[in-house]
Amino acid sequence: MSDQLFYGAANISSSKLGSLIYIPAVSKVEDTLKTSGPSPFRNLIALVMKKAISTSASFENLNTAFTQFNNAFRSEEASGLSIESLKTDINNDLMQWGVGIDIEVSPINPDDIVKNLLKPHIEDQKLDGQRVDISSFGQGLQRHLIYTLIKMSAKYHTPAKATKKDFNPDYTLILFEGPEAFLHPSQQDVLYRSLIDLSSEPGQQIIISTHSSLFVSKSINSIPSICKLHRQEKETKAYQIKESNLQEILSNNLVAARLSGENKDPDFDEEVRVSDEAIKYFLWLDSERSNLFFARHVLLCEGPSEKIYLDYLADREWAFLRNNRVYILDCVGKFNIHRFIHLLTELGIPHSVLFDGDNDQKNKFIDHSMWNRLINDAKTPLTKGVHQFQVDLEEFLNIEKPNSKRGDLKPINVIKKHVSGEIAMDKLEELKAIVHGITSV
Repeated sequence: MSDQLFYGAANISSSKLGSLIYIPAVSKVEDTLKTSGPSPFRNLIALVMKKAISTSASFENLNTAFTQFNNAFRSEEASGLSIESLKTDINNDLMQWGVGIDIEVSPINPDDIVKNLLKPHIEDQKLDGQRVDISSFGQGLQRHLIYTLIKMSAKYHTPAKATKKDFNPDYTLILFEGPEAFLHPSQQDVLYRSLIDLSSEPGQQIIISTHSSLFVSKSINSIPSICKLHRQEKETKAYQIKESNLQEILSNNLVAARLSGENKDPDFDEEVRVSDEAIKYFLWLDSERSNLFFARHVLLCEGPSEKIYLDYLADREWAFLRNNRVYILDCVGKFNIHRFIHLLTELGIPHSVLFDGDNDQKNKFIDHSMWNRLINDAKTPLTKGVHQFQVDLEEFLNIEKPNSKRGDLKPINVIKKHVSGEIAMDKLEELKAIVHGITSV
């Protein structure tokens, strides 16, 4: 086992266990490029040189020159002194012991070249190839360079030979802490795809810790691969949805179909519908909604009007929502609220619900009374509060709705009514009390 610094932290390797590479959130690019000790750059260069030198005529000539130098320099004198004369004097004194000493210059080897003679530098193409100090660039470039060298080390490594049929000594586990740090969102996207490609190679596994909703959202198609850590006082708990649990969640999401009797339709295919449920999570949990994974509390809202208005209030007037790290999530309609309750419960995330009752109306398209009961019945111990407006948010605030049937005008309408002072202060205070009550439990 080795405790030497490698890739900015410890590289632990063993002939029996393969390799473990740890990339910390904060690392020095100098450690990545150094040649005096273990580093990605030194390992890459050493590997390439060993392969190249095996058939290199120029390296053979260099060693021949060293041999000639070794034979000639010993007798070369400077002010009457030479290595040969020094050796003679020492051996005359050691003669009584029956031993002698010889002095020579060892032939140069690839490791010596890499360790002592190679000096990497950065050339800025925007400055016509001028050499610059890597520290003059931002942390984004520096960390990208670190990752690039790690990726290349995986590409250029020399495969080890297995001693047992059931063991792969080439196994490499990469632990990457905060890969998104200092990176522009578009660069995060490139890095994520690169990590996926690297992990798909035989013998490679990558575990990352992240605070990036972009990284999480791109992993939603494989929810079981996501593990959420949550610290409560002195204890840290891990929540991970196993494949069996995921299938149970997806099946439970079809509760509305069972309540309405839709599942009794001869054309109803539950296997297909469960598959569709997985696609829904993939479609909904984009980089915005994936912020729910990092919240202390999630407030589930029916649609964009509540989401936009509550976010507006949280940023300007209701500081308690931000202070308590409450994330407000637009569920894309009341028909999906129970789906998010199921998901959040499995992830161990406390949550509350705010939705429209629509007067429990029933028409040929929607049975609101059924959906309202379904949402209330979906509550779990982690559902800290549920508030159902009698009709909707606009009716509660006593404000007119847009004349147009276009739903996208409703959020704009609520904000405009607030800014123009058309929302009564007592209704605003009542709404604040409701939101505070269901999110502060």
